[in-house]
Amino acid sequence: MSVVALIIAFCGGVVAAVTGALQACMLAGIMGILVYIFPKASLLSNMLTAGFIPYVSFGGCVVATAYAANIRKFELAGTDIHKSLYGPRKDVSVLCVSGIFAVLGYVVTYSLSSIKIPIIDMGSMWCIASEVFARYFFGHKDLINTEFKSIPRYKNQKREWFFYAFWGAVIGLLASFIVVKTGNMNLPFFISLASLIFMFIDGNFPATHHISMTAAYAVVASGGNILVGAIFGALAEITRIFCADVLNTKVSTHLDPPATTIGILSVVIFILFKII
Repeated sequence: MSVVALIIAFCGGVVAAVTGALQACMLAGIMGILVYIFPKASLLSNMLTAGFIPYVSFGGCVVATAYAANIRKFELAGTDIHKSLYGPRKDVSVLCVSGIFAVLGYVVTYSLSSIKIPIIDMGSMWCIASEVFARYFFGHKDLINTEFKSIPRYKNQKREWFFYAFWGAVIGLLASFIVVKTGNMNLPFFISLASLIFMFIDGNFPATHHISMTAAYAVVASGGNILVGAIFGALAEITRIFCADVLNTKVSTHLDPPATTIGILSVVIFILFKII
């Protein structure tokens, strides 16, 4: 850890606040793909890992969005992570909150990574912790949506879950194949992040980075079994939907379902393959 890295992290958080959290994820995805194509581009790699990786830039911006909406009273919701915080208000404190939490994300994750627990995703764990903090201090303190069981897929449309499982298995299989063939566990994750651009073309397009990352962890932990990756891809999409319904519907701030999914299932994978 260096002073330069901390400065880059702060700048990454500020940039994310200006672009919007989802757009910052797309930027990280593009940078990650470029790092894979040009592995000797150390400047690009350092910028990605210190400033634009999602647990730094995205994490900072999510907290700043909650702060802007509920504390500074911007004309947006605390869940509007696709919106720029540059806006008409030009509030420096909002950009600073994003930068400060980006730095915290870098410091905490960097410190935890020194423990060297394989598979467990420390970045996602930080995102969960910081977003719970934001909900409690910058939101309405209601952690969950207590009415989630009224959603049709829990009542008379339970067949939806088979659709989610199938979709997750397909993406998990593709991600696992990429990991096995390239030896790069993070490449499918970055491809999925870059694909978020389609969400702005059609709002029905789903995020897939939770599937890609979870499947990658599973295929590596299982010694290269892509079928295990597909199974965990299905579990990842089901978990993401459940987390979205319970933690991110009818709430005052964003608590990221993909990050929560990656964090939870990385622990499950660690227990199954490294402990049991």
